[in-house]
Amino acid sequence: MSWINGIRGLVNAFDTTQVKDKRDAVNGRFAKIKNMAASRRKRLEESLEYQQFVANVEEEEAWINEKLNLVGSEDYGDTLAAVQVLHCYTMLRNRS
Repeated sequence: MSWINGIRGLVNAFDTTQVKDKRDAVNGRFAKIKNMAASRRKRLEESLEYQQFVANVEEEEAWINEKLNLVGSEDYGDTLAAVQVLHCYTMLRNRS
């Protein structure tokens, strides 16, 4: 029976309230980390959306500048060959 008393002594040595307090503290820290991770994820998703928007705007601006350069050009073609080249270029541009 002395070994049973030894086990009871070990069990009593572990303060159950202390263990519960530690468990609650760990669970609290884990919940805090989960909330922080969710917040960071949201900020990263918003940042990605913004970066995609900026990239789309830059692409549109480049397209507009390209078209403005074409519209502003005074190269109408002086010869039949130049007119044919411009016509082919216009046809290719309209395909894409």
